[in-house]
Amino acid sequence: AKDRRRLMHIKDLLRQESSEDGYIRFKRLLKVLSNESCSRALRDLRLDRSAAISTFRLLDADNKRLLEVDQFIYGLMQVKGNPGNVHIASMMYQGKRVLQVLSDLTDMIEERVIPLAAGMDPSLILGQTMEGSSAGQSDSAASLSQVLRKGVV
Repeated sequence: AKDRRRLMHIKDLLRQESSEDGYIRFKRLLKVLSNESCSRALRDLRLDRSAAISTFRLLDADNKRLLEVDQFIYGLMQVKGNPGNVHIASMMYQGKRVLQVLSDLTDMIEERVIPLAAGMDPSLILGQTMEGSSAGQSDSAASLSQVLRKGVV
């Protein structure tokens, strides 16, 4: 019950610095972590500033330096009290990062490589109309896209 109260106190401090949609930026997190009240709550949870920063970085799989406050608090709950939990969480979130990179790579292949392989100008696929391309090229790009998607994802 005390740990929950401490986490809710940290959550309230974060919400005061967060955007209206419940997200906290890394820069604002650092400001909150410098607050004595937050530092005391972290100490009482057997955590410190570096554990909180590491938790944020672990959860920030897309490196946008932005997290939901609730997601960050949940992450703190997972690592509190046991340093071994940080290692487990690190492994989990590293996997999440790898999946994000694979997703980005798949998107790039679909947007740029597949049209080139099908003999089309990628700019025709990337949001502009496909005037001037033959239906056969469009069909082959779509089927190549499906084959690659099945193989990559």
